[in-house]
Amino acid sequence: MRKIYSFEDFQDSTVYLNNVPSKFIRYSLLIIFIVCVAITISLFFIKKTDYIKSTGIIQSKNDPVNITTGNDVKINKILKKNSQFIEKNNRVINTQDMADDKNQMKSKIQYKKDKLDDLSILTEKIDKYPLETNNKLHTDYSFRYLKNYIKLYNEIGYSDNLQRNNIRDQSIQQLNEKMDVLNDEIQELSSVNNNDIHDYATNSGYIFYPEEVQEGLIVTKGNVLYQIFPNKYKEVVTYISGEDILNLKQNQKVSIKFKTKKEEFLISGLVKFISQFPEESKSGENLYKVKVSLKKSIPSKLENIYYLKGVSYIELEKETIAQYLYRKLKE
Repeated sequence: MRKIYSFEDFQDSTVYLNNVPSKFIRYSLLIIFIVCVAITISLFFIKKTDYIKSTGIIQSKNDPVNITTGNDVKINKILKKNSQFIEKNNRVINTQDMADDKNQMKSKIQYKKDKLDDLSILTEKIDKYPLETNNKLHTDYSFRYLKNYIKLYNEIGYSDNLQRNNIRDQSIQQLNEKMDVLNDEIQELSSVNNNDIHDYATNSGYIFYPEEVQEGLIVTKGNVLYQIFPNKYKEVVTYISGEDILNLKQNQKVSIKFKTKKEEFLISGLVKFISQFPEESKSGENLYKVKVSLKKSIPSKLENIYYLKGVSYIELEKETIAQYLYRKLKE
């Protein structure tokens, strides 16, 4: 049966509607409103800073001469101290060859000659590009270098011949420098007696022994026995992946934290140089070299330390939280 509402029922409904909400409900709604406004403001008006995290390294401004072992050698005596200045032909180490292979030196020289020939062909191809040459490349390095060069060359508009010429000249200069180094190495290897090739310095400069080079231990074939740096000038660099390099610009802020057994050092600066071509790391990654211009000089306690690694943070442009979330969702 259909229910019939009385006049008293309608009066009760009117009373409920006219009742004022309790203070708890009013304050709760006010708090929720304030929180929503705060979230909206933080999403669209408050900016946050994102960072590229990578490894920072203290290294020499000039590439060292690396003395590597052609065979397994035993370290009988280390004759110099790290960072000590040495003259060319000074005896710096006493080693014992564990595998006296007379053909080892010839193979090493031939390998460097083949590499030199390949770089010469690569230089010719870059110089004449987009025209083709008949000579073929033989090393992975040359193939990758030429591929990166062609990609960069073609990304530049046809009308911008000046920029294309600059890229070509820079690449040729870089390859010529590599060929000069190879020529010097071939000449040095050809003139040094195979029996004591490791013991005498081939250049003047500051010597550095890796940690694994210690008296009584054996350094296996192909590893660095010691390095000779032409001077003590150092720089701080970091290596960035291909994905992160797209977000990198000149003069972005950089902070690098170095840690020794006793102390921590915080160094700050700006992005000074970004390489155009990647370098292949020992793990096979293609990374771009980034040089850092420091606000202050390297701490004196780190002056005699080479290849100290730290954690670097490169500051990107500030963006709102909403922009950051949108970018991450797109990735």
